[in-house]
Amino acid sequence: MTTTTETPPGTNQTLANGLNILRQCYRRSIRNCAEDLIRNCRDGTIKDDEALDEHLHQTCDGMDWVIITYKAQITLLVSENCDAAIDAVGLESLDFSAGPPWSQLAYYAVYADILRHLESLDFDANDASTWPETEETDG
Repeated sequence: MTTTTETPPGTNQTLANGLNILRQCYRRSIRNCAEDLIRNCRDGTIKDDEALDEHLHQTCDGMDWVIITYKAQITLLVSENCDAAIDAVGLESLDFSAGPPWSQLAYYAVYADILRHLESLDFDANDASTWPETEETDG
């Protein structure tokens, strides 16, 4: 019996094309999420930077790119922030006892990618003009 370890011709290009498609899908999702957050801030649905942070955490926590294992793995493959969990909480804080914590790792990557995209759109949660003015009433 003869086995070959050579990669069939065109395989590397096929893999690169597949990764590009996955990367485009992921980035589109990140872009849409960031744009939704900005829209919600401007229309007053999200009232301040604390509410934005809470909304961002909830959004990331419920995204398919985080909660579905194979998509979490893809997230870590295509994210520009695949090491964000290590930067945020440190390697020793992650629980590898049942194998890689794919969703936890992906959560931090998605969170960092959305923040990066918000910055690329010149969105600044600390800028007062980000938030619609609200009328204060005497109570």
